[in-house]
Amino acid sequence: MIFKRNLKLFVFAGLALVFYNEFIVYWLSYLNWPPLHKQSMFYDREGKFINDLDQRPLKLLLVADPQLIGENDEPWYYSWIARWDSDRFMRSSFILANSYVKPDAIFFLGDLFDEGLKANREQYSRYFNRFKNVFRLEKIAKNVKIVYMSGDNDIGGEYPGDRNE
Repeated sequence: MIFKRNLKLFVFAGLALVFYNEFIVYWLSYLNWPPLHKQSMFYDREGKFINDLDQRPLKLLLVADPQLIGENDEPWYYSWIARWDSDRFMRSSFILANSYVKPDAIFFLGDLFDEGLKANREQYSRYFNRFKNVFRLEKIAKNVKIVYMSGDNDIGGEYPGDRNE
């Protein structure tokens, strides 16, 4: 009887720990970020709301080195779970950062895919579709500009001889 109760307690504690680490910790961090949207950013010296967007400060969100995990380099027995877990982590982090900053433009600063250089056309297409899904690009406001920059994992240059010429 005591063993069953201890087992239930152990399973419940394990599930609570996983839930905390996978969901709650993000929100706690998000709630502790300093205020970004001060009224002074949107009002002039006389206290009037600034309607002209050109007069407001420009807000940028920089996403550096996301490196979506590819299909070739990970061992077959856990590659699917590594991709799923990494994509989920990036999606959660990006959603919180995007809602916090409310950017006018988003810059993806290179190395969008871990195996972009090695990918064939079909893989590259799948990687890009995953990229759009992870970063919810279809749900970003139409007035937000998005800029993609390629890095060495995307086009080569990391190792001698890895350029596609």
